[in-house]
Amino acid sequence: MSAPHADAPGLPLRIARRFVDVRPGEGATLLLGTLGFFCVLASYFVLKPLRDEIGIARGTENLPWLWTGTLGVTLLLAPLFAWLVSRYPRRTFLPATYRFFALNLVVFVVLARVLHGDALLWTKYAFYFWVSAFNMFVVSVWWAFMADLFRLEQSRRVFGCIAVGGTLGAIVGAAVTKSLVGEIGSFGLMLCSLGLLESAAQIARVLAKRSDAQDETLRAGAEAAPRERATTAPTSGSAAAQAAKPRGNAWSGLQRVATSPYLRAIGLYIVLQTLASGFLNLQLNQLVHDAKSGAVDRTAAFADRDLWTQGLTLALQIFVTGRAIPYLGVSATLVIQPFVAIAGFTLLAWALPDEAAPGGGFPADDARLEFALWTVIVFEALFRATQNGFARPARETLFTVVDREDKYAAKSVLDTFVLRGGDVLFAWVFRLLRTEAALPAALVASAVIPFAGGWLVLSWFLGRMQQRLAGEREPA
Repeated sequence: MSAPHADAPGLPLRIARRFVDVRPGEGATLLLGTLGFFCVLASYFVLKPLRDEIGIARGTENLPWLWTGTLGVTLLLAPLFAWLVSRYPRRTFLPATYRFFALNLVVFVVLARVLHGDALLWTKYAFYFWVSAFNMFVVSVWWAFMADLFRLEQSRRVFGCIAVGGTLGAIVGAAVTKSLVGEIGSFGLMLCSLGLLESAAQIARVLAKRSDAQDETLRAGAEAAPRERATTAPTSGSAAAQAAKPRGNAWSGLQRVATSPYLRAIGLYIVLQTLASGFLNLQLNQLVHDAKSGAVDRTAAFADRDLWTQGLTLALQIFVTGRAIPYLGVSATLVIQPFVAIAGFTLLAWALPDEAAPGGGFPADDARLEFALWTVIVFEALFRATQNGFARPARETLFTVVDREDKYAAKSVLDTFVLRGGDVLFAWVFRLLRTEAALPAALVASAVIPFAGGWLVLSWFLGRMQQRLAGEREPA
């Protein structure tokens, strides 16, 4: 057991304790985890406005095809990642994951400089697919790593702080793009993202080495314990038990999701969340396409959207999130975002145009278009803020009560294949309703409300399932 002075409360830790309940021995891991997530999200948010502009440059009707291509790339990468997890220790596969994506980004940087015409256009589409898959994997891997490093009780206290680090990274990344897109262009922005991604890889390597060294110490202590203590079965969450688990294969993540009611419930939660998120995202893309012209203006508009969203997220995380999960509990925290979704889509059902708009467009009236645009922007900012500030940290605590392979292989399936599959499904449903059936935007928004209600009920029961599993994992 480490001495209280092993993690002396210096000035940074004393400041942090004003916002998060960090205990002795947790400071260094929490600081590195927060800094690493800052680099991960900063890297992504530098690229995200570039990706979003590519998506609507030739019309929003192409988005379902682009999202389908993203799912295809995800399906190619998911088995590779699961194989990596099943064969190599964390200190190998974590940095390897980030460096794999960094190498991909180097290729895009080179291609952006040497290609022209149709070849450059197809490279842009490939970049769109890659950034969308990149986001899923790098964020999922980091949260899985954090769920591996912190126990359930710790996660309720510190995951909000780690989320704050990511939000600050998102703000910095979006601000860099908004400020510099006209000066250094996409080439310079990709170089910025590359440097941040390599920083995340270095931090992941340091954290993995620290954690593996602690696991070795725990295993050595267990082997040296008296025989009567060795006969006591270890809990499934212990380092020794995790080390003894058989390694899976590239498809073990899918198998685990299919056979676990708990993981299937998390998958359904993600599907319902994706339905609300996807419809809102597509509606916003349509409005930005109609209201803005030119690649730089659209990229800046998306960066503005990200800045507003992440600024509100940061305010929630600093003043509310760090205390919300410990005091409200996981169930009550999880229901916040679906409640916002119900209220927001009810507002959109009133604010969006009532008349059908063939082709997915809006009436040409500038005032009505601007009002609709800002209504969706404000709703999306609040929706994303509650997702990042409440839903995501609370959802990540759900994985603290499963074993290590579920934290990486099964979680990767849920955060990539299930999420992207939901994106594709609902993108085509949205296109069918708005373009083919020519239904009014307000009516489509109304259709989301009952699904958001089901999402709210499921969120409550997921928190209860976690409590039951946590009780089963406690030593007898």
